[in-house]
Amino acid sequence: MKALIFTALALTLALPARAVDLGSMTGRWSTATTQRLMITFPAGTLTVQSGEGPDVVATLSVRCRHGGNRCLEEAKRIRLVTDLHNDTRTIRFEPDHWSGHGLQMELTVEIPAHLNLGTQMGAGELSVYDLTGEVELDLGAGQASLRLPDRAVHSVDAAVGIGDATLRRHGSSVPTHGFLSKELHWNEGPGASRVKVNVGVGDINLRLD
Repeated sequence: MKALIFTALALTLALPARAVDLGSMTGRWSTATTQRLMITFPAGTLTVQSGEGPDVVATLSVRCRHGGNRCLEEAKRIRLVTDLHNDTRTIRFEPDHWSGHGLQMELTVEIPAHLNLGTQMGAGELSVYDLTGEVELDLGAGQASLRLPDRAVHSVDAAVGIGDATLRRHGSSVPTHGFLSKELHWNEGPGASRVKVNVGVGDINLRLD
């Protein structure tokens, strides 16, 4: 297990009552023995995209929206923890939730396009770009946006408890089913990967290019 502890100059100071960027930290891990990446992210903005190199590169940025020392104390507790078990690397946070106080988290992860991806996210904005491996996303509340290569995808299964789901392929929309809740099932792609997205409350927007 390896933990990255969030530190920044701002964390040593008392914060004024205005928005403050506390800084960022970056971790890099080899994928030599990795087939799948699993990310558990409590809340905020999570972006996972195809990177240029062979490693997993994660950058976490932290901001106090309203300033204040309670947000500062919350930020001091943040740890990004990673484990490698068999062929799956996990990225998670300690503590696994926070009480708020205006704390805003943004996590950007670059991975090799072929790596399989899973996420468990509480709330916020989840975006996935240009991956060719298996994708399985779970978001409690918020918006999930995906843009994937059409050539890589075989099937899409998407479900929203309350909200909307859309899949566009070559400029055309794939039909969905439901009223308040929506389901979308499609399996006519030329590729091999399966895409599964589940959102409790919110929207799913998926595009195959």
